[in-house]
Amino acid sequence: LLPTNLAGDPPNLRQAIAHTSELGLRGRIAPQGGSAEASWNLSIFRTLLHDDIYGIATSVSQGFFQNIGDTRRQGAEAGLKYAASHWSAYANYSLVQATFRSPLIVPSPSNPFQNMSGDVQVEPGDSLPGIPEHRLKLGADYKILANWSAGVTLSVVSSFYYVGDEANQLAPIAGYQVVGLHTSYQHDSHFEFFAQITNLLGRR
Repeated sequence: LLPTNLAGDPPNLRQAIAHTSELGLRGRIAPQGGSAEASWNLSIFRTLLHDDIYGIATSVSQGFFQNIGDTRRQGAEAGLKYAASHWSAYANYSLVQATFRSPLIVPSPSNPFQNMSGDVQVEPGDSLPGIPEHRLKLGADYKILANWSAGVTLSVVSSFYYVGDEANQLAPIAGYQVVGLHTSYQHDSHFEFFAQITNLLGRR
């Protein structure tokens, strides 16, 4: 919203303040006498934002920024990576619960559940739109030659609510999966050639 009009925001926007707590562990396993190595990480987090600043839409392409009270993002992240001499693989997972923590009335001009004024009522506990709760990313790379490697990635994203459906009244957008391919060739220390396909199956 307002990519070229940020300087026109009203001066009465209050500063957003975030309080974050995070706790985690990480480790590495490297067997003696071998070239392979495994590493892992696990963490939990919680962020509470006071006077969060949120983009309020007045139409499909226009809007303004407003303090909306408190929001919270909490969850966990986990990762695992294995690297050998000719190949490597990884898996990363994140759980994010992003919710409004204050009641709020916001304009929602494209929402079929809007009231007579074109607004929707947001209650504490409603999910922030556009943020999926689950994300999983898997990947693997193989060294075909000493200076030539290729790999594949898989991203899995769970369902999430439409932006503009802050009250969570519409059915969420279904989750999806995206497959990608990439390869690179290191000609010398100064030149590298690479190619990448980010959506191999053409998912929409």
